[in-house]
Amino acid sequence: MVQKILKTKEMKNYELETGKQAIWNDDVTKGFVKWQKGERLYDIDKERVALYIPKDTKEKWVSFADNNDYSTLSKLIREALEFYIQYKPLQPNKKGPISFDLNTNLSHDLKERLTTIMAYLQLLIEEKKYSLDYDVITILKKIFTQCLSFEEFITYNFENLNPEKEKTLNKDDVKFDILIIEDNFETNDFLSGYFKSLGYSCKEAKSGRRALEIIKESKPSIIFLDVLLPDISGYDIVKSIRSNIDYKDVQIIFLTALPNSEVMKQIDELGANGLISKPFSLKDFEIIDKILKKEQKAMI
Repeated sequence: MVQKILKTKEMKNYELETGKQAIWNDDVTKGFVKWQKGERLYDIDKERVALYIPKDTKEKWVSFADNNDYSTLSKLIREALEFYIQYKPLQPNKKGPISFDLNTNLSHDLKERLTTIMAYLQLLIEEKKYSLDYDVITILKKIFTQCLSFEEFITYNFENLNPEKEKTLNKDDVKFDILIIEDNFETNDFLSGYFKSLGYSCKEAKSGRRALEIIKESKPSIIFLDVLLPDISGYDIVKSIRSNIDYKDVQIIFLTALPNSEVMKQIDELGANGLISKPFSLKDFEIIDKILKKEQKAMI
């Protein structure tokens, strides 16, 4: 009687790694034996394809594979070809290399659909503002506001992707009083209008990306910063600002509905200057005068 072969732990590892059988018809497979010896395995249902390329091209491919966690050059080539085959039909009338301007395409598709949603919302709000319940109209307006926020998010994350050179501030750079970084349009517009009515120079940003662009161009005295933004965390924005010595004197005050205990920990760690909790009172912003007057004295 033939003794049945028991599957060892090593055999189980082989089957898990290769997807092949270590035992077949009560016998150890040749594939498992080769695997034990460290020999390379090839599927019988796969064919080898030879590819002749210049040495510098190979070096470029290998470098890319190493830097992007591809275990083998073959895996990179297979994935690249699959990608090309998938997107080439999108340009059926074009000859030559395919243009992979995916960010532009994605931005276009998102905005097309968003435009339709916003159009129906505006139509609904205008035509039904007297027949629908006030709370319903309010909710529709909030949805429309979030659509505007999402439109700005699309613009700054998929269209403005040209890298900019780091800018060093100098004494001639334009300076202003307040920068509001807040993705809620209603809050942003309200605070901006309120600060300007008091005579302060003010700029607004509804995304972290836009805020950093403004800060590169000009230096605010005070920043009111929401923590939860659509693209970049408010905490990361503080890190970015504090990494530049030119901005060490900028006052950064969080403006958020997050629990105070959570935000206060970050204030100490990141080097922010304070916190105003939502919902806020206009009295909370009386600190602006104190900050700006203190800054003016320091400049004298």
